[in-house]
Amino acid sequence: MSANGITNEQVSTFAADGAVCLRGILGRDWLERLWEASDEAMTMPPRDPEQRYFRRIGLWREVRGFGELCRDSILPRLAARFLGTRKVNLLYDQLFVKEPDMVDRSAWHNDQPYWPLRGGPAMTFSVPLDHVDESLGAIEFIRGSHLWNAWYQPLQGDEEGRRKSQPAPRPGFIEMPDFDAERERHEILSYDMEPGDVLAFHGMLVHAGTANTTGTKTRRAYTVRYVSGSARYFDTSDIPGRNERLLNPDLRPGDPLDCDMFPVVYRE
Repeated sequence: MSANGITNEQVSTFAADGAVCLRGILGRDWLERLWEASDEAMTMPPRDPEQRYFRRIGLWREVRGFGELCRDSILPRLAARFLGTRKVNLLYDQLFVKEPDMVDRSAWHNDQPYWPLRGGPAMTFSVPLDHVDESLGAIEFIRGSHLWNAWYQPLQGDEEGRRKSQPAPRPGFIEMPDFDAERERHEILSYDMEPGDVLAFHGMLVHAGTANTTGTKTRRAYTVRYVSGSARYFDTSDIPGRNERLLNPDLRPGDPLDCDMFPVVYRE
């Protein structure tokens, strides 16, 4: 284990595969803070009263434990290592909660086309708050797909988080293939995980979430998105499927992301 918590081999795996599972990277103290933060977040009224799939973003500003993890944990330092950058910005965080009857899987997609940034890589840390396996809604990845430089047209979703329509690709984007129909052509990665493990994956890696088919158990996962210091703001306001809550009218295309909305959380 290196001084910053990950090995050269793990960094190489992330670079080649687009994802790596870091076992036991968060200790009991962090887990207790996250469990408490999750309980607090779940008492908040949903922004959309019709939405059953709890997937609230921007909690780092509202819930102390989430904000501490985003800023003060080992994660910003790990992001700098994985992204090969001397500066890391926090893009946003998100809590996902799949109830026992959430039996629809999410569609294949890569994240970065939804985000208002270009010119530098971004990544996600997914932190399970419960045991995770395929029956509880694990994430599946198309190994190495982050290296394709494939900017897939963002899909538009419904209130449950499912992708329900695929607009015609805009300039700079391409249509998402039917990866379910060609699964045998790809190596698909997935990980059983326990609280304390952290899953790191690249913003361009194609992935999908499996359904919660247990019928009895709830699966919670907290995610944090970080961005390389080389990234610049990109206006996605005319792109169907964009993440509206990440648009910042105070930034112009080409501006560094440094602002209250996307704060610098690590700098060498």
